[in-house]
Amino acid sequence: MPDIANISRLLNELPACFRVTLQGKFGHILDLLSVDVQTPTITALAQFYDPPPRSFLFQDFQLTPTLEEFDWLLGFSMKGRTPYNRIGQVTEVEMLALSLHIPISDALANWKKRENLFGFWRAYLEEEAERLNHRKHLNEILDEYKCTINLLQPSLDAYRTKLANLIEFCNGVAIDLPWKLENALEDMDENNTHPSARDLVLLCERMI
Repeated sequence: MPDIANISRLLNELPACFRVTLQGKFGHILDLLSVDVQTPTITALAQFYDPPPRSFLFQDFQLTPTLEEFDWLLGFSMKGRTPYNRIGQVTEVEMLALSLHIPISDALANWKKRENLFGFWRAYLEEEAERLNHRKHLNEILDEYKCTINLLQPSLDAYRTKLANLIEFCNGVAIDLPWKLENALEDMDENNTHPSARDLVLLCERMI
C-alpha cells in the first residue's frame, strides 16, 4: 500500500481556516487518508480497475458509484456537475506545471512514462509540496494536492494577525465567505497594499 505519512503530515500542518476552504471545495476528500483499508481486498480489487472509465470491470457487470453514492462517500455533491470530464484526453505537462506552480523546465525533466501512461512520480510531488511548505506558500501547497485554490498569503506579522481574525469571523458567518475574502485580500497583498483597520472593516462589510 502507498505510504501516506508525508502527505498526512503536511496536511496536518495546515491552519484550520485553510482546511475549511479545502473541504468546501472538495468535500471530505481528506477523510480518505484515514480510512482503514483492508490490504488483501484492495489488492484483489485493483486488478479489475479500469482507469479511463473510473470503474471496476468484471466479467458480468461494471462496479462504479452512483452520483448519490459519490455524494454520500465524499460529501461532495455532483448535482448540476459533469463528473470525470475529458476522459481519454491527455493533459499537457505545461498546463500541469502552471497549475502546480512548478517551473516548466522542472516539470518536463520529471515527466515520466510508465507502461503507456505519462505523469509525475508521487515522490517528486511530495518533494515539491515539502519545498512549498518550507517557504510557507500555503496556497501553492494546496494546489500540489488538489487543483488551484486561491488562498491568502499576507507577509507582515501584524497584517497576518488582523487578517486571521477577520477570516475567523467570516468562517463563523458562512462557509463560502472566506474564499471571496481571501481572494480580495490576496490581491491587496500582491499589490503591496496592506490595509488599515478601517479598510479591513469596509472589506468585510462588502463580503457580508
